[in-house]
Amino acid sequence: MSQTLIIVESPTKAKTISKFLGNNFTVRASFGHIRDLPESAADIPAKFKKEKWARLGINVENNFEPLYVVPSDKKKVIKELKDLILSSNDVILATDEDREGEAISWHLQEVLALPQKSKRIVFHEITNSAIEEALKNPRTIDMNVVQAQETRRILDRLVGYTISPLLWKKIAFGLSAGRVQSVAVKIVVARELERMNFKVASFDSITGTFEFEKQNFDSKLVEINSQKVATSKDFGEDGKLLNKELVIITENSKDEIINKIKAQDFVVTNVEKSEVKRNPAAPYITSSLQIDANRKLGFSSKQTMQVAQKLYELGYITYMRTDSVNLSDQALFGIKNKIEKEFGANYWAGYFRKYKSRSKNAQEAHEAIRPAGNKFSSAQELGLEGELAKLYDLIWKRTLGSQMKEAIIDQTSVDISSNDQSYIFHSTGSIIKFDGFLKLYNLPSRNVTPSYKEGNLDDSESEENQTLPELQVGNKLDLKDLVSNIHETKPPARYNDASLVKKLEEEGIGRPSTYASIISTIQSRGYISRLGNQLVPTYTAFAVDNLLQKHFGNLVDLKFTSAMEDTLDEIETGNVDWLDYLKKFYLGEQGLEEITKREEKEINPRLASIVNLPNLSQKYKVRVGKFGAFVNKVDPKLDSEKINFDEVTEKSTIPNEVLPADLTDEKVEELLQTKARSDEPIAKNSEGEDIFLKSGRFGAYLKVGDKNYSIPKGTKDITPELALKIIELPRLVGKLDSLEIRAGFGKFGPYLLWNAKYTSIPEEFNLFDITEEQAIELIKNSKTKSRSTRTKSTPKGKDLGMIGKKKVILMDGKYGPYLKFGTKNFKVPKDVDLEKLDLEVAKNFLK
Repeated sequence: MSQTLIIVESPTKAKTISKFLGNNFTVRASFGHIRDLPESAADIPAKFKKEKWARLGINVENNFEPLYVVPSDKKKVIKELKDLILSSNDVILATDEDREGEAISWHLQEVLALPQKSKRIVFHEITNSAIEEALKNPRTIDMNVVQAQETRRILDRLVGYTISPLLWKKIAFGLSAGRVQSVAVKIVVARELERMNFKVASFDSITGTFEFEKQNFDSKLVEINSQKVATSKDFGEDGKLLNKELVIITENSKDEIINKIKAQDFVVTNVEKSEVKRNPAAPYITSSLQIDANRKLGFSSKQTMQVAQKLYELGYITYMRTDSVNLSDQALFGIKNKIEKEFGANYWAGYFRKYKSRSKNAQEAHEAIRPAGNKFSSAQELGLEGELAKLYDLIWKRTLGSQMKEAIIDQTSVDISSNDQSYIFHSTGSIIKFDGFLKLYNLPSRNVTPSYKEGNLDDSESEENQTLPELQVGNKLDLKDLVSNIHETKPPARYNDASLVKKLEEEGIGRPSTYASIISTIQSRGYISRLGNQLVPTYTAFAVDNLLQKHFGNLVDLKFTSAMEDTLDEIETGNVDWLDYLKKFYLGEQGLEEITKREEKEINPRLASIVNLPNLSQKYKVRVGKFGAFVNKVDPKLDSEKINFDEVTEKSTIPNEVLPADLTDEKVEELLQTKARSDEPIAKNSEGEDIFLKSGRFGAYLKVGDKNYSIPKGTKDITPELALKIIELPRLVGKLDSLEIRAGFGKFGPYLLWNAKYTSIPEEFNLFDITEEQAIELIKNSKTKSRSTRTKSTPKGKDLGMIGKKKVILMDGKYGPYLKFGTKNFKVPKDVDLEKLDLEVAKNFLK
């Protein structure tokens, strides 16, 4: 029997594809890339170690030839694939359809010694019909696409490995720069500086409640004595009015205005009615999916792509890395049928809506992100739950909505004037005449409970959503109430995942496959922290961005970076020679190599490490070092180059929780005083050793000799008595079955430790006061709960086999079963039968 081997990247994808193929096919995964540029000196083969370009992993003197190495954990995968090739009559490469997927196929072809014209298939969705169609129309690897991906990889390596060592020398060891990541950092830092320089303006507004034929409605005061009333949009970033002719309602003037208004009679002077059509949005592309998932579901970009990848590999949605809004004919007819079946023929648009991609380089042959196949079943019909259901529901509604009729909304605008026309109020109201595509967002769902409605029409506090009575010019109104509200102008919002992705897309920075990794990278490398949903730049981000803008302006210029992305697209289409471009970028007269050599001599490390913040006076200098940010109090008259920071006595580490925007003069003085007090012991331990209260980048801690003691979160006043209790943790509480019970605190909060097992201490109990009786009850309740919720036994330390040189071991942990693979742990889903869990099934969860 002839056998065909199909190679994909993911074991989940392999498993799904196998369902649609017969016994003549074997589907296996490469587990992503099987080779890459060396990550460290240890990865460089011995014969290349002495080459001066070896550290780069790219031979810049020989046409930028990349040095590819096979990681040790991929050698077994390659051997297994080679063995399968020997017993196969045909090999088909079926990796993803984007640049990364094309490159993986090429690497597989090279490493596995496959023919240069190896069969390559692509598909937008993992369905029976899509797989069959792809198998009928194989092609060869598109080397232009591979070259574009390889050029991107080389560019990123050249920038990262050239600039990063410079940052180590001039600011702090371990910092990194990146072709795209540094531009993203610049964008986030620029927004934070806008916020710091923003001047808040205060103003009041007055809202009247009017009655007509026993129906009340609200109306805002918009004009006083023929002068428009100022609102937030009328103030500049400096806190001043943009138009001097506007009138500001203040705390001092509001009462007088209200009293004068109460003495007036009011009449309707203008009524305007209009019918507004609200059209549905285009189907999702990668960026718009990430934006909506963040805004509506609270997903980070990384989380969105992980969940979407799972949905795709399980065969529920089409490929999730795309910048095309196209829908196939098969999809359009399937959507039409679903709309008519679910909502009736009058909800279908009556024609197939076509949308235009915003990206000038969008692959129009690709499809938007949509439910796979042509049935368009809902998340409930598919039995999806959790994150998978939420994201699928978002995609399902957006896809169906794109082909539904527009919503028709009746809008009414009313002007109300006092008898002497000194005061004019304005009201707007809207009524949905026909819900059209908005009907989707009122659907009940068993597994999904979205906290939004499309277009924010659920905002009950919005004046536009109120229903106005039937008013006509000349109608007299009764003024029932007047309310004033204080307002403050707000600085531009910090970026979150959604708005940063939107900004990157607008500026042409990165491509669909890179948005999530960009945000993940700048966070993991310490350039941003998360404050709720906000992305906040760190002190390190300010220092690095300042250096790069001064000395490598082109590299972090948005237009320059966007042009690089366009060039990569041109390489993909064969219109630009990749080698010429790399030579000019790196080796040219104004190339990166030459600029770096020149600028390295110019950069003063003393100045490069200084962070200049607009909210801090000149007598304080914030600097960034190996262990984070710290502040020095200096003579403001001295030039920074003349300050000997080693001799500065008043200095303090800046804790991580003190954000750059919060570092005021007052806060610095508080830190300096805390630092000064830290040199005096607050108590002595039982052995007579001094206990010091210190402050570090991770907050306050206690120090005794060479040992440091963390302070429980939420602890404010550290008294000598409390300090003694903290250094004795974990303290002995009592015994249970002759075994000690100890109380302490860790990463997840206060805990009880008994018989090598941990039990969380609820908030109602005090870590230092909990009694033996209370502790025993908590431990017993925890044991009972654990037994009642665990329905399947979990083997402890079951060896499932090897992948490469690493074992896959099934473990029983505090939070349930998990897989240990090398040094990493991976959660096992609740619905998995642990008795049947083998190595092949386990591979699906190792990502």
